Amino acid sequence: MDVLSGRATEATSDDAPQQVQVLLTTHSPQLAAGAALEAMTMVVEHRTFPLGKEHTRLDADDYDFLRRFLDATKANLFFARALIVVEGDGENLLLPAIAEKVGRPLRSHGVSIVNVGHRGLFRYSRILQRKDGDAIPIPVAPIPDRDIPPKEAKWLVGERKTEDELGASEIDKRIKTLRRDTGDPVEAFIAGNWTLEFDLALQPGLAADVHQAVQLAQTTSRNPVRLRKIGERAKKAYADWLEEGKTAVEIAALIYQPVFNKKASKAEVAEQLAAILRARSETPEVMRTLLPSYLVNAIDYVTGAYVPGAPEFATNGNDEPDEEETDTEEIPSSVATDPA
Repeated sequence: MDVLSGRATEATSDDAPQQVQVLLTTHSPQLAAGAALEAMTMVVEHRTFPLGKEHTRLDADDYDFLRRFLDATKANLFFARALIVVEGDGENLLLPAIAEKVGRPLRSHGVSIVNVGHRGLFRYSRILQRKDGDAIPIPVAPIPDRDIPPKEAKWLVGERKTEDELGASEIDKRIKTLRRDTGDPVEAFIAGNWTLEFDLALQPGLAADVHQAVQLAQTTSRNPVRLRKIGERAKKAYADWLEEGKTAVEIAALIYQPVFNKKASKAEVAEQLAAILRARSETPEVMRTLLPSYLVNAIDYVTGAYVPGAPEFATNGNDEPDEEETDTEEIPSSVATDPA
C-alpha cells in the first residue's frame, strides 16, 4: 500500500517516477488498514460511498486517530453486513455466545464485532455516517458501558460517586453523551446499570452462572475435580446469599467484586461464561427473557431489525469533545469476529 500510495503522489522533481492513478479493489482487512481512509470508497448494494472528510461525520481529529489505530482487527468493519462496536475483550468474547443462545448467530448474519479497546466507540461508527443523511445501509450497534455504580456498590467503589450521589441531571447528561453520535445507521445500546458483567450478574436467571464464571476465571488449574469443586462452592455461596435475604443488586456487587478489583480478568470471565451459557438448554425465547434487554435489542438490530431511514442526527448540543471521545489511549484488542 505504501508503494502504490507513493506512485500516486504528485512528482516533486523531474527525475521522480511519473505519477499514476491507482484504483485498487479489495476484500482484505489488511490492505484496507494500510490505506488512507480519506482515499477509500465503500461499495454497498451496488452504490458507492466515498469516505473523505466532506462525506462522513468524522471530525478532522478522528481521521488522525484512525490513521494510527485502525488496524486489521478493526478494518473488517469495511466488509461486514452489520457491526457491533464494543469497548473490550469481555463483550468481544461473550456476545457471539449470547447471540447463538437467542437464535441470532452473528456469523450467519454477516455481523462483525469490532473491539476498539477503549471508550471511543463513535470514532469508528462515525465512519459509516454521512453528512448528507444518505446512510450507508450497514447497521452499527455500539454497546458502551453505563459506568454508573449503584449505591449498593459504594463499599466497592470507594470515593467514586454512585447513582444516588450523582442526581438525575448528571445521569441524564452522561446518557446523552453516550448517545450523542447516534443517527442512521448507528444506534447505541447502553448497559442498563453499570458494566456488562455487572448487568449479567444482576439477572436472577444468570447470576449463579456469572458467579461461577468469575470464580473459575481466578484459577489457572485445569484439573476437572478442582474446577468442579470451585463451581459447587460458587453455587453454594449464591444460595447462601439468597437465604440471607440479600437483594439482586447486593448480590451482583458481590459477584462483580473480583472483576472490579482485577483479580479476575474480563476476558477470562467471558470465556468461562460463554462456555456455561452454551451448555444451557433453554430455548432462544426463554433466553431472551433471562438476558439484559439492551443486549438482546442490540443483537436484533444488527441481525434484521434495522430499517434504513436517515433520521435527524442526534447530538447532545455540545460541540466540545467529551471525555470518552478524547481518550486516545489504545489498548490491545483481540482479533475481531470475521464477517461470514
